[in-house]
Amino acid sequence: MKHGALTLFRLAGIEVRLHFTWFIAFFLIAWSLAQGIFPLQNPGWPDSTYWVLGSTTALLLFGSVLFHEFAHSFMALARGLKVDSITLFVFGGAAALKSEPRTPGDEFLISIVGPASSLLLAAFFWLLGVAIPDSVPAHALVAYLGLINASLALFNLLPGLPLDGGRVFRALIWALTGSMSKGTTVAAFVGQFFAFGFIALGVFLLFSGSFFAGVWTIFIGWFLNGAATSNRRQVSFDESLREIPAASLMRPDPAVVQPANSLDRVVLTMLLRDGVRALPVMQDGRVVGIITVNDVRAVPQHTWSYRTVASAMTPWPLASVSPDDSVLRVMQLMEESAVQQMLVMKDDNVVGLLSRQDIVRFLQLSRELGGKAKLGRRGRAKDPAEHPAG
Repeated sequence: MKHGALTLFRLAGIEVRLHFTWFIAFFLIAWSLAQGIFPLQNPGWPDSTYWVLGSTTALLLFGSVLFHEFAHSFMALARGLKVDSITLFVFGGAAALKSEPRTPGDEFLISIVGPASSLLLAAFFWLLGVAIPDSVPAHALVAYLGLINASLALFNLLPGLPLDGGRVFRALIWALTGSMSKGTTVAAFVGQFFAFGFIALGVFLLFSGSFFAGVWTIFIGWFLNGAATSNRRQVSFDESLREIPAASLMRPDPAVVQPANSLDRVVLTMLLRDGVRALPVMQDGRVVGIITVNDVRAVPQHTWSYRTVASAMTPWPLASVSPDDSVLRVMQLMEESAVQQMLVMKDDNVVGLLSRQDIVRFLQLSRELGGKAKLGRRGRAKDPAEHPAG
């Protein structure tokens, strides 16, 4: 279980997870259908029929949400992006991309395919409803699923983050201005506008006597506001890291080891003495791999004295960056490659080593200084006196 979510299965390399809050949503939806909507629309059926219909419809509703998220995910894969997982939770579902879309076109296609898939499902269930007689309980099920999928598609097309319509809106602004940051800021503020509208509507419903609908609407508004704010802050954070080159935070000219060195020597004289977690492995003037603390730890300690670096290192080719690559790019590569450090190379030569720990240390210090620690392109703190006003 990861982050309160249970892994159900994998499809096309995408892990499908069920968050514990899903069970709350499932019960509430099944209960509202079995005790409210279906008896009102179809009086006279046995209670057991309502509960079977309500539970089945709730499951198929989340199946529709999963179909929607797979539409996003498969389009992302088609556009060359990697998708880590899909998580179903109390407010629906979310596909976790390992990186943001690279172009407005990618963003538009990945976003719009979600509502399109929901409309496709709505049409499918509507056609089933036409084929099934009104008196059959299954008609109530497909009629509801058709209506709810159409409603979800329209709701998702609202032009505010984090909704799909907000991402489409962001793509349009991004295409017009050339700035993803501007697109995110505008779409996030629009998303917050809608969020506060839902909260106001929820309060109105509460005072009108619709307690359940009011509370649920307030929660939706609260969730949308939090997600929109998070999107805006994340892009602002990414923009700040995009301005910092790897050369600013890397450890320059790191110590290197030879493939024939013993692990004992590496641990005692370099890893422990210098406090580093990784070392480039060089032979005949070229990089042949990297040896990390995790690589060494995977080898039984009693064998360190006669085991060589070559037997434990991660061999070349390795993911690497140039000194001018942004720290944001470094973090994205670390995430994609599942590594904690990255070689910084120029003209096939190792000029530095940058670890996740180095980046985290900088971010923590910057936060302690009130976010005022900034680095110039040459890797030193900016002095306001260098650029006096006027």
